[in-house]
Amino acid sequence: MLTGINVDTMSGTIPELTFFAFQMTFFIITPALMVGAFVERMKFSAMLLFTTLWGILVYIPVCHMVWGGGTMFGLLNIADQPAIKDHAGGIVVHITAGVGALVAAIVLGPRKGYPTTAMPPHDLPMAVAGTGMLWVGWFGFNAGSGLVADGDSSMTLIVTHTSAATAALVWMLIEWVVNRKIESPVCLASPRARLQGSPQLRPHLVMLDPSAPSASGRAPEPSAGSFRSN
Repeated sequence: MLTGINVDTMSGTIPELTFFAFQMTFFIITPALMVGAFVERMKFSAMLLFTTLWGILVYIPVCHMVWGGGTMFGLLNIADQPAIKDHAGGIVVHITAGVGALVAAIVLGPRKGYPTTAMPPHDLPMAVAGTGMLWVGWFGFNAGSGLVADGDSSMTLIVTHTSAATAALVWMLIEWVVNRKIESPVCLASPRARLQGSPQLRPHLVMLDPSAPSASGRAPEPSAGSFRSN
């Protein structure tokens, strides 16, 4: 896979090995987005097998098609503009993970007790900490996808942060009003919304200004982990 690559090999203006490592972070995080769809319904060994096969048979081909010179790369629309604009993985990461999660949930069948039984995370502090780490990590994924430090990457960082923050605040307010509980919106709604406020903007982050994510974050999309009973 790295035949012929050495410390002097460049990918544009950055070392090829740095670009390879950056792309591998996308590869490893994408299967993790699906886990919420089948957590506690699949053996760990089966999950490892499923995510490994999914990564090889689904992620790698789609990544090549969109980013690596494949069938979607370089397509033009009727105005001779790029037809596919996937700045940070809306197609490669989130569509593939969402479809994979849905298929896995359909194959496994309904989760026992859903939707009549509440199913909060088994460890809320860990859920909050984990989503907080992912939120910060998205700065690197999204702003770093341009492979440069310029105005576009700065705008991407701000849009990423604003969309996730807006989604978290709106979801907390909704749960607070509906459940009338202080601990519920703070501990549970915020992590859910953080995960859903930013991904929907990833394909076109560099084309937005900070006001757009504020509107988009008010209606966060379903995440891959939302497919529990299908």
